[in-house]
Amino acid sequence: PDTAKLTMELREEGAEHAAVTAACGARAELLLSALEKAGIDRKEVRTLSLRVDARYETTDGARTFAGYTAVQRLQLLCGADAGTLAPILEAARTSDADPLLSLDYTVRDLQSYRANLLSLAVEDAADKAAIIAEAACVPLGRLLSVTYAQPVAMPMRTLRMAARGDFGADLTPEDVTLSDEVTAVYEIE
Repeated sequence: PDTAKLTMELREEGAEHAAVTAACGARAELLLSALEKAGIDRKEVRTLSLRVDARYETTDGARTFAGYTAVQRLQLLCGADAGTLAPILEAARTSDADPLLSLDYTVRDLQSYRANLLSLAVEDAADKAAIIAEAACVPLGRLLSVTYAQPVAMPMRTLRMAARGDFGADLTPEDVTLSDEVTAVYEIE
């Protein structure tokens, strides 16, 4: 993986809708300022969502209004190497915004990897068809059809953490694994 996807979640609770929304926005500003000090342009940080939900409590079977919860989720894509990532994580962790942090790894140009994978899958199907035809002592004819099954699996390590602790630990991601499947039908002469 060459890209880290850092998701930062800010949560506020309170009695008034406007107050929790403003408080969540203020914490987002604290977080953005901390990231700027770490060299991140605030335009690179994207808002994934902002929700304000009513909270209710149930006491003795009666449901009563308990205020509001605002949750803002921000995301930053950056290099996956520890030299790039560690200062960003540290800035987010030590900011007064106190975000929950979630870290995923991926590849930036996934489409080109998928295209290469499909090309390799078709080559592999042709090689295997030739081996089977040779073992059966029959000549392999022309390609009649190719079916693309499109099962792409991408297991990636996700680190979910509260914004506490030291990020000096090893942040080496697992390899990104792609798989795909094609079925090639050949004529046998």
